[in-house]
Amino acid sequence: MNSKKENVHHTRKFSVVYAEDHQLIRLAFSDYINEFENFFIANTFENGKQLVDKVSDGGVPDIVIVDLDMPFMNGYETTIWIKKNYPNVLVVILTVFDNEFASTASFDVGADAFCSKDIYPKEIEALLLRLVNGEKQIGPTHGLSFTH
Repeated sequence: MNSKKENVHHTRKFSVVYAEDHQLIRLAFSDYINEFENFFIANTFENGKQLVDKVSDGGVPDIVIVDLDMPFMNGYETTIWIKKNYPNVLVVILTVFDNEFASTASFDVGADAFCSKDIYPKEIEALLLRLVNGEKQIGPTHGLSFTH
């Protein structure tokens, strides 16, 4: 384990908000995040518009996780707004659209990570730890390849 990861491990818990229009997925994923030692779900939303409204009111998290396909404000639009208004907030796009177009488009709008929903909890925890340590995911969605 590198020293940066150890420092994060011992210093704080990072707040995460999650926007997902499917309730079952939103609740199950939130339960997983809350089991991680370094992260907690601060809030969940049914769409990007609800998330943006809450963040506008001062509920700024460390990490935003968004689905791509949501009503009212999709994941791309939400990412653009977050990065324009809060550039230091980390954005993860978590989606069923596991393809190069969606991945490239996600990074083009400013996402810090792109990940398929077909992922094990330990993999998403590793992804989040790497992000808070300054890395960005640029490799295949299942491989979770990271680089500096």
